[in-house]
Amino acid sequence: MRATYIDHSGFFLEGERSCLLFDYYRGELPEVPAGKQLVAFASHHHPDHYVPEMFAYGERARDTRYLLGCDVTLNAVNRQRMGVSDDAFARCTRMHKDDVVVANGATVRALRSTDMGVAFYVECEDRHIYFAGDHNLWIWHEDANFDRAQVARFYEEIEKLRGLRIDAAFLPLDPRLGEEYWRGFDAFARLLEPAHIFPMHMVGDYDIIRRMKARDCARPYRARIAEIRQGGDCFEF
Repeated sequence: MRATYIDHSGFFLEGERSCLLFDYYRGELPEVPAGKQLVAFASHHHPDHYVPEMFAYGERARDTRYLLGCDVTLNAVNRQRMGVSDDAFARCTRMHKDDVVVANGATVRALRSTDMGVAFYVECEDRHIYFAGDHNLWIWHEDANFDRAQVARFYEEIEKLRGLRIDAAFLPLDPRLGEEYWRGFDAFARLLEPAHIFPMHMVGDYDIIRRMKARDCARPYRARIAEIRQGGDCFEF
């Protein structure tokens, strides 16, 4: 399977029969090859993860399925604003934690995020993929009680994946967290040992990947971290 980095947390994955679009925000989108099915994901409603263009793009392929985080609302007003037709709306599914959906050849399980919406564990064409959305250790040191609660929730959710195969993990690596930027990324990589690790949510600071790989804690998995430099970079896994 090929993963193309678009921008921010946006990735396009292409297999032999299926394509997956995760959290498109901005940037150049690849064409969906003729005959391949598309599943478009939006992990939550934040505008750097969910924009109307995902529907316009999805309708360029046949029978696209849309899997949306539980906090995404598509009432009549929002549907009109987002340009979602009745036909496309019928192919939308909102996912809550522990929901399992089969869509266009992919089996998708949702996990609760430490921020908004959900994360996704996807099985598609003999590939097992984890897409975090905003599930991360967001340790801002502004509210100690919130930090403790979300740390517990972070580990509670990823424990559900213990022992499962993960061929590719897409994980936030956000420099705005200061000295705490590495904690969620490292915890997931150490505990679940994904075969390939794709940093995201870097807000344009691609050097953070080099800094992450240079940390002593990354020694067991640093060779598995993709070195993303710009939109359009492609990786096989």
